[in-house]
Amino acid sequence: MKGLTVRLLAVLAAVAFMGGWIAQLVSESLHGPLLALPVASGIALLVFAAILLVAGLRVRRLRDGDREIRMDRTWGTVIAALAQAVAVLGALCLGWHAMLAVDQAALISLRTDQGPLWRCLFQVGVGVALAVVGWIVERFCRIPPEDPDAEADGAAERGRGRTAEEGGLARWRD
Repeated sequence: MKGLTVRLLAVLAAVAFMGGWIAQLVSESLHGPLLALPVASGIALLVFAAILLVAGLRVRRLRDGDREIRMDRTWGTVIAALAQAVAVLGALCLGWHAMLAVDQAALISLRTDQGPLWRCLFQVGVGVALAVVGWIVERFCRIPPEDPDAEADGAAERGRGRTAEEGGLARWRD
């Protein structure tokens, strides 16, 4: 599983910003509603992120050598996958609601009720929190290489340079 980068999360947020802009233009032209998530969904996502952070801390403690914690090693992989999903969801939520917040900020002088703006800003904060928690927990779940030279030598990690006698996943034995 390839790790997340801040650049990838920023690109996803920018794509969501543009997608939100197009969707909001279509919704406004059809006299539709504001395409923002309700506050309750943001609270539920924050609770899930907190649970994921606690699970990620347990995986980090196990990875760092605390043998008092009992955990199946596959849970580390599951938590890493969930962390990546949460980080991507956070980036998308951030980009989408940032565009909606910009759209609603343009209407400040025309409205007396600023509830939609505050709802969008709350969801932007939720997106930032999800992206940060997911990115951090994904880093917690990384296992250091057993061979220190393997990380420096990218060819060994990709399986290049192996001879036919070394074997592999799908090799016939004669």
